[in-house]
Amino acid sequence: SKWAIVRNAFSQNAYLNYTFCRFTPDGRSLIVQNLSDDIRIFHISPEGVLSQTGQVKGLRGNITSLAFSPDGKHVLTTHHGQNMRYWDLATGKVVHELPRLGAARYCKSCFINPKGTQALGCDGGQLILYELQSGRPIQRMKVSDTWTCPVAIAPDGRRVLVVVLASRLVMWQTLTGMASPPTEGSGYIYSVRFSPDGKYLILTRERQLEVWDADQLRLVEKFAASGGSISDVMAIAPDNKHVALVSGVGCDTLQVFRIPDSGR
Repeated sequence: SKWAIVRNAFSQNAYLNYTFCRFTPDGRSLIVQNLSDDIRIFHISPEGVLSQTGQVKGLRGNITSLAFSPDGKHVLTTHHGQNMRYWDLATGKVVHELPRLGAARYCKSCFINPKGTQALGCDGGQLILYELQSGRPIQRMKVSDTWTCPVAIAPDGRRVLVVVLASRLVMWQTLTGMASPPTEGSGYIYSVRFSPDGKYLILTRERQLEVWDADQLRLVEKFAASGGSISDVMAIAPDNKHVALVSGVGCDTLQVFRIPDSGR
């Protein structure tokens, strides 16, 4: 296989029930959240060893996605059942909140433009354009008839991937409002992410992780992680070669996978 486990970063009793993880833009650190809503920041050594360097408390609600400001000092996060939040990474202080569409709806994916002036949020049913500094909604676009499905916004903000019928993929072009035909598929999709270069999609099903070509919506590779079940907690490093994945029956194992150079 082209995929190899670099390191099982945590043992079964070290940091149970992961709910979120994401690499920092430089790929040197990993942001992790657990069921207690604690956010911890870990440095990743060249050998794959993780050591805690920071911790943020007080941000209630499980994080579902995260986008960094251009300077890397602030982050925009979407939360299960709550508004999006724009906050200081060093202190955890919330600068302001971006409103959701209704009491029962919340954004699952977010994006900040390169200038740091606007943000996108998607709840699976609508794509919303916000003015970042004020949190004011500017424009909306319908992308699905349901808001419960997994979604992902491309790194350049020009495409939105929406999972329909629990197992099929549809790609929307944000500038034209055009959508691709749904792919064929079987097996419930828990989560989906774009690679940082926008070329690939990484998605998780119940017992396997899949790599898709984002332009052609074509399956490239799939593999099963150790520990049995795979959760929806997954992150892709900026180098496009590493994936952090939570697996195990109790979502208690954090693994970092590496794709060796393969000409892709």
